[in-house]
Amino acid sequence: MELNPITFLPLALVGIWRWSVWAGKALVAQRYNPYDGEVPDLTVSVVVPVYRADPDDFMETVRTWLESDPHEIIAVIDEGDEEIIERYGALEAEYDNVLGFVTSKPGKRPALQDGVHWASGDLIALVDDDVKWREDTMAEFCKPFADPDVGAVSPKQVVQDQSTLPQKLYEVQMRLQFAIDYPALSKVSRSLSCVSGRTAVYRREALAPAIEELTEETFFGKEVISGDDKFLTRAVQANGWDAVYQSTSVIDIGAAPGLRTFLSQTVRWTRNTIRSDLKAMYEGWVFRRKGLAYYNFDRFVATFAIIIAPLYFSVSLAAGLYVAALVIFCWWMLSRTVKMYPYITMYWRGFSLVPLYTFGSFAMAPVYLYALFSANTQGWLTRGDDSRFGFDGLRRRLITSLSLALVFATLAGYVLLLLTVRY
Repeated sequence: MELNPITFLPLALVGIWRWSVWAGKALVAQRYNPYDGEVPDLTVSVVVPVYRADPDDFMETVRTWLESDPHEIIAVIDEGDEEIIERYGALEAEYDNVLGFVTSKPGKRPALQDGVHWASGDLIALVDDDVKWREDTMAEFCKPFADPDVGAVSPKQVVQDQSTLPQKLYEVQMRLQFAIDYPALSKVSRSLSCVSGRTAVYRREALAPAIEELTEETFFGKEVISGDDKFLTRAVQANGWDAVYQSTSVIDIGAAPGLRTFLSQTVRWTRNTIRSDLKAMYEGWVFRRKGLAYYNFDRFVATFAIIIAPLYFSVSLAAGLYVAALVIFCWWMLSRTVKMYPYITMYWRGFSLVPLYTFGSFAMAPVYLYALFSANTQGWLTRGDDSRFGFDGLRRRLITSLSLALVFATLAGYVLLLLTVRY
């Protein structure tokens, strides 16, 4: 079949646009420098909600925080975690700055709200119960707060265990995010899309107004359960505070070992992002931070743009345009190798992940679409249903079915459009 170059013009235009955005971010990220200088004389309160945590891992994690000698560690523990309540109580008797509170309230948001109310530090670090700190983690995340305009700081994250493929692919995502996106946003607009709840550090004055509204957030009239870190990041910046990235402050995180949990987490995180970005645009403040506004817009459009390349590849094979399909495949391998350089320079064996990461990113496109169409579905997905949340199983199944139908309809629409252009 004869090759018509005009047929591939949309693919070329999308490629130029995506590479221009990436190159711009990469260049700006090269100009980023972490905050340096003396550690400001500020006290740090650690607030950690605890829900169905592994007791041994949690106690080990608390020890890593204690090594930094924070002002206080406040654990808000779900009443069902009896072993953790007992073991943390023993630690509380051993250390004056270790405090524990047992709660019957369902959900992470009320636990965070209560913990912040009990905290007395100048800075408040909201931390997940499985996130370990390094020796200088706390000292380094304090440094940006020497600037009085800084209201929130995000440390760098590193995946501890990379035994399984999902864990390795998640570490790839982390390296690209913390080598390109976060430094670029922090440099160009002193703002961030999300100060991750794994360790999110806030100035007390910046957090106080936002935490009062944390349990009141709704989306199209429905209570929002997850995405507390997105809400707090948005609220703090909406109130005029800067949110910055500190690459010298490093935390060690866990990652889902199984593919099913990884996909469930991706759906939840994507829903949180979509809801938060739409609300930021609706509120209007994000347009005062042009770098963040463009980043959010580009990320949303990319959800649809990423589908174009594999569809062109598939149609080229079906139409017998093997040279075109080969060119597309080779470009994928080359371009993804370049984009993965932050990971490959740290893990030289990462070259073997290039094909998997490439096709994995395309395979995730329907997952992102599903998250978009079901953005107002609330739940944790990875922790099981807690009856105290009042989840409606039938309604969830109906929304899931409808969302999947919309995903298939979108993909079918892309194929029909491409075939129309081709023939």
